[in-house]
Amino acid sequence: GQIAFSLPGLGSDFVGMNLHKWIGNPIGAGLLYIKKERIKEMNALFGDITAPDNNINKLAHFGTTPFAVIMTIPDSLAFHKLLGTGRISERLHYLKSTWINELSKDPNVEIVTPPGKDLSCAIASFRIKNKKTAEVADALLKDHGILTTGRTLGKEGCIRVTPSVFNSIDDIKKLVTAIRSLA
Repeated sequence: GQIAFSLPGLGSDFVGMNLHKWIGNPIGAGLLYIKKERIKEMNALFGDITAPDNNINKLAHFGTTPFAVIMTIPDSLAFHKLLGTGRISERLHYLKSTWINELSKDPNVEIVTPPGKDLSCAIASFRIKNKKTAEVADALLKDHGILTTGRTLGKEGCIRVTPSVFNSIDDIKKLVTAIRSLA
């Protein structure tokens, strides 16, 4: 994803995640991590009782298998590895910081996400004073072709912006110009 980590290093017994957001896999593939000692506590899926109680394969049966999506996982992981998590993280933070730094100077724009690399990477949120979240998100999409997401956060809500490694600095400048036109 966006930051370097290891699943065992998280110290979690269970982790589930999709692979489409930050690994770049097509929608429909995910990852399930279960600490080895905890596998035996999980019930087999769909009555699949052929795998031993302590074997993760008892959780692999989930209906019709989307083989085309699953076959893309190795290529997605290889491409992610080629880019490198460190470079991905730096790029995403740079893109986020660029638009945040520009818009933090605007008195009508409130940046909700704290600055700094230690609290967020790509994702950051803002709100425009006296504007409804849904209206801002709709205007960004309809008038400027920029996809953002309105989120509930307190009474006012906020707009989440999530650049990708594929976004250019020109895309970020377009975002800044669009938000300023709405502010």
